[in-house]
Amino acid sequence: MKLKGKVALFRRWIGMIVGSSNLAIKQGVGKYYKTDDIAGYYNDLTGKVNDKTVLDDHGIPMILVDGGEKIYFPISVFQYSLGLWDMYLERGDEEKKERFLSLSEWALNNQRADGSWDCFGAIKYSIHFTVSSMGQGEGISVLLRAYKLTGDAKWLEASRRAVKFMMIRLEDGGTLLVDGEDHYFEEYPDMSGYKRTILNGWIFSLFGIYDYLKTEDDEKVRSVFEKSVATLKRHLPDYDAGYWSFYDRTGRVASPAYHELHIALLRVFSDITKDGFYRTYADRWEGYSRKKLNKMRAIAKKAIQKLKEPSEGIVIQ
Repeated sequence: MKLKGKVALFRRWIGMIVGSSNLAIKQGVGKYYKTDDIAGYYNDLTGKVNDKTVLDDHGIPMILVDGGEKIYFPISVFQYSLGLWDMYLERGDEEKKERFLSLSEWALNNQRADGSWDCFGAIKYSIHFTVSSMGQGEGISVLLRAYKLTGDAKWLEASRRAVKFMMIRLEDGGTLLVDGEDHYFEEYPDMSGYKRTILNGWIFSLFGIYDYLKTEDDEKVRSVFEKSVATLKRHLPDYDAGYWSFYDRTGRVASPAYHELHIALLRVFSDITKDGFYRTYADRWEGYSRKKLNKMRAIAKKAIQKLKEPSEGIVIQ
């Protein structure tokens, strides 16, 4: 890694620790979600809607990557959209509703014919596919809320295409990793053998499918969803470092922001699955957070790991 890339990566991560980065906005449990209806989103993304977000002339969020280039990143657009949606529900703000629908149109117009979104092509990650299960899941959640708001079937059709893509296996160019009975959704699909299954991305992927199953009775999709939920339950202990949570299956420690996100996501997941197993882990990981020594240990470990990572595609803001 070049020194410039290391510095950019380290500055980005320090910003996430101290809360000065737009990438580390606190995301607690969603305030308005329902387990039996398309309502608010499952975690609170309203903090993404802030003055630090770079918008184009049409109000579409953009991200800044190393080198100063501004690009469209579907996951950021979707999260901003879902933040607007919850703000609309909270306040009945018509301006937020119209902005949400405008971004939903962007999601529709930028969806490829196979139902996917190009999440990483513009960032130029060299070792990954350009698709992302997290992008698919959050995109589906946006589309189905636009469908609920308008009743226009175009949104439902687009969500069907997006879900259909999620059912494609990794080896066929999709985001679903099947390993025996285990079914993982890969935020960063990769055929090189570097299968890390990022925890938050996996859960966000499942949220999107969960939304879809509230709308469509699809036995094939439901079967895959249930298998992936069972896989998460079997392998959640793999993400427990004994003092903190792991970001993925390769032993990368979660940053403090992602550790807090894991806790919030597991609380919601416990609610929607009616399984206290996930809440038990949320409570355990929250207990880890209360010990300063644990946090210091996690930060030190994370800093070392970050400096060893490749620098391509560094997102600055």
